[in-house]
Amino acid sequence: MKKIFTLTLAALLAGVAAPSVLGAVHFDGKRALKTRVKAKAATGAPKVLPATDITAEGFTANWEPTADDGYAVFVYTKEKVDKAGEYAVLYENFNLISAGSQIEPEFPGDFLTELNEWQTITPDWSVIECSYAGGKIGGVILSPYMDLTNNGGHFTLTLGIVGYADQVIEVESNGSSEVTQTKTLTEPGYNEISFEFDNGTHDTYVTITDLGFPDDNEGLYVDKVAYLDDFLCTQRCNPGDEILHLVATGESETNSCSFASMPYRYDATRLYYDLYGTSFVYNDPDDPWDYDVNYTPFSDLQEVRLLGDPDDVALDRIEADDSAPVEFFNLQGVRVDNPANGIFIRRQGNKAEKVNL
Repeated sequence: MKKIFTLTLAALLAGVAAPSVLGAVHFDGKRALKTRVKAKAATGAPKVLPATDITAEGFTANWEPTADDGYAVFVYTKEKVDKAGEYAVLYENFNLISAGSQIEPEFPGDFLTELNEWQTITPDWSVIECSYAGGKIGGVILSPYMDLTNNGGHFTLTLGIVGYADQVIEVESNGSSEVTQTKTLTEPGYNEISFEFDNGTHDTYVTITDLGFPDDNEGLYVDKVAYLDDFLCTQRCNPGDEILHLVATGESETNSCSFASMPYRYDATRLYYDLYGTSFVYNDPDDPWDYDVNYTPFSDLQEVRLLGDPDDVALDRIEADDSAPVEFFNLQGVRVDNPANGIFIRRQGNKAEKVNL
């Protein structure tokens, strides 16, 4: 699971001097860690309970205590599909990050950087050895959790990468299995590359790694870095499907977790939460790295209506029909009134699709 995975990786590699070529070293470190941490068969799912301390801004999630060492909690909004089509599960353009540039990137300094609401329009992004480059990010990038259970777990990932021709980008999809694909950039500057996966689950995330130039044996391109500029995950959905969009995450060692304020809910008043439990089993008391991790299944989904939520369920549905207004955005997330001669995101109601005009 991602939260424990990234925190453990940070602890494992803390104190190691940052290399000039981040991709290959972090790639090896990630592989090494995965030989140590094993997800065992899950036990029982926690029993979720109704929320308490409900206000117009937040609530406290609750569940029955179990024997687990800790819990990871997830809050969502729900989109109800009325018309078949390709829907955006997650879109991020990183335009809120103004620091740095490709010529002079800015480095936050932390080994593991958790991006916040001042930097992204979606939650739960984390980056190992992060660098900012004016609306783009570099490093080993871990996406938010995405619920990709629709369409049998099939989904499309489209990335806008600013880099160099012959640079190799690796994407690892962590869902029902770990599936790794690579694509080679063909142009200097902006490249759009797409990946098709079929291992989507309720808690899928992807890791994006710049592998550099594999044939550069003399190290001539060691300083050439690729940056993630746009991220779009889409999935084919049918009427009756429900799409969960992540709003907030939390961790707790007790049987409750407070979400007093959720900047990524964007005024949504009807929310849903679930959770899973984790426990550690140490095999050798003299070796702190010789342990296994048990993950429970996810709990059921619990609805929460914040104060001020309308009683009529239909009010929080956005119909995806032909009468809804059509909006176009470029791949940087900027609205375009008269799109022409390029690739754009077309949004109508709750349906979003990539189009080539």
